[in-house]
Amino acid sequence: MTGLDEPVQAFFSNYPEIDVFIENAYNLVKPAVEVYVSRGFQHLMVSFGCTGGRHRSVYCAEKLAEKLKGVEGVDVFFKTSGAVKINRI
Repeated sequence: MTGLDEPVQAFFSNYPEIDVFIENAYNLVKPAVEVYVSRGFQHLMVSFGCTGGRHRSVYCAEKLAEKLKGVEGVDVFFKTSGAVKINRI
């Protein structure tokens, strides 16, 4: 089971501090994404890590990806490590 599975997502939804963490990560990453897109850069990698690398990191990467998918000029790709790779369209 990973952070993409419903039981894990339901578990984390009971902890509002995770939403705060993800919002803070988004507020940190979004300006960098905008600069990358405006300068024509094609790759920016954002990584999350945790003890096992299957639950929290995957959950947080997925939630950040959902938020970044709404940013113009951005495609979001996952690597098996749970990192988010952002490419300009």
